[in-house]
Amino acid sequence: MLLLMIFLSSAIVHTSPSRQPHEARRIPEEPWPDPVFKLNVSLDILSWDNLSIKLPPPVTSIDQNISELYINSLQTSLPYLLQQLNVDPARLDALVAEGIPLLQEAFFGLFSSDPGIWTDEVISDPDGPRSPDPISRLMRRGWFSKLKRWLKEIAIDAGCSIVAAAALPVYLIAADAFAVGNLFNGHNTQQDQDFYLRPVHGSVSHDDDIKVHYNAWFAPGFGSNVAGVTMGREIYLRGGNAEIWNNPDFMSVTKLLLHEFTHTLQYRDFLYFIPNFGFEYIFYTCKDGGYDNNRLEKAAYAKQEEMNALLNSFGTQFVQVFRNYNLQSTLGFPTAKSFDCLPERGTRNVFCKLNFENGVLHVQNGGPCHRTLTYPEQIANLVKPWIC
Repeated sequence: MLLLMIFLSSAIVHTSPSRQPHEARRIPEEPWPDPVFKLNVSLDILSWDNLSIKLPPPVTSIDQNISELYINSLQTSLPYLLQQLNVDPARLDALVAEGIPLLQEAFFGLFSSDPGIWTDEVISDPDGPRSPDPISRLMRRGWFSKLKRWLKEIAIDAGCSIVAAAALPVYLIAADAFAVGNLFNGHNTQQDQDFYLRPVHGSVSHDDDIKVHYNAWFAPGFGSNVAGVTMGREIYLRGGNAEIWNNPDFMSVTKLLLHEFTHTLQYRDFLYFIPNFGFEYIFYTCKDGGYDNNRLEKAAYAKQEEMNALLNSFGTQFVQVFRNYNLQSTLGFPTAKSFDCLPERGTRNVFCKLNFENGVLHVQNGGPCHRTLTYPEQIANLVKPWIC
């Protein structure tokens, strides 16, 4: 979500609720060294170690569109932030002069509907299709490399921190915009979803009353490829409700929820205080080299794959039996992310087992039969018949 936050620079804008961040992409260069700082974020001051940066003052406008507001605010907010760092005063004007066009280029590239703005882009295959993704276009133009060189001139340790400080107010505007645009339509996760969420994320969905908004309103600037956004205790999904395992979209929606609930737990580390998480997210998007390398995103993408064994082919038989026979009351929810298959004694049959909170579920491989064993029944070596 780095780009638009930078583009709007540091303006706190009290206009319509459509001021939003956008997600950045990879900077194909080496990672930066870890800056040594202890972060403390309030609503108007960012501090680490013995240095503090005061965030720019709010900008109030009722008669400017977002482009005009951005350009005007950038003229004052960028030097305001740079002056608070140990930047050589002799270089300040030059850094501002270099930084403003750099940020303007990306802003208009993202929000202009006129393809003519890209007529000077270098395309390796002139006969190939033009990418509709403005992020890809910026990468082709070497924009991210230019941004990184510009930040390095400021200071390696402070560069991404100043970007995050400048962007944080707009992150908060985005959170408010999503909240206002999606009032009263949040849902708690349902049983079939919890079947897959609990082994990875525990009961955070219900413990912390996380709401999922289906067919959510997305602020302008979030491309159609952005399927989900998490803001504190609210998850916004572009797609529709798919709460039951046999819905054709259940697999894709569940994997998306596994991703977004990873961000929910990351927010919980900050007690769901959006400014603190927002700063960390923007900082690591910058420091790690773009959205794809952001350590918070990499963790979320890893988590969304952890239930694949139970989401694919044979694995879905477990959730089907679990739902059809109302096994939650007996077994609770799964604790394992995958199942094991074993030969059944005295037969040629193979069955697969999945561990639950209160026992185990056996499902025959190739057949519709199942049986349950609670842990006391297992300890007693109880042999139970198959239910078909």
